[in-house]
Amino acid sequence: MIWGSHTWRRRPVITRRGGRLVASGPPDVVEGEFPLKHALVFEWPTRQAASDFWDSDEYTEIKKLREGAAVIQAIIVDGLLSGVG
Repeated sequence: MIWGSHTWRRRPVITRRGGRLVASGPPDVVEGEFPLKHALVFEWPTRQAASDFWDSDEYTEIKKLREGAAVIQAIIVDGLLSGVG
């Protein structure tokens, strides 16, 4: 598998499903542990849209391209909250 193949095939699927990449790069861990060397953050119109993308038949096929090439940790969280903090 070539990691780039996963990346270029993933992009149009994300776009079609309403997602967009908003951050990408190596994280600066300031507390605790984050064992990964790179992080991606995507924005979706809804939590359900993110779940639908992840579970879609189309993306399931694309995920197979990265098997054995990378350690992946994926989470879905609600977006920014205004007035909190």
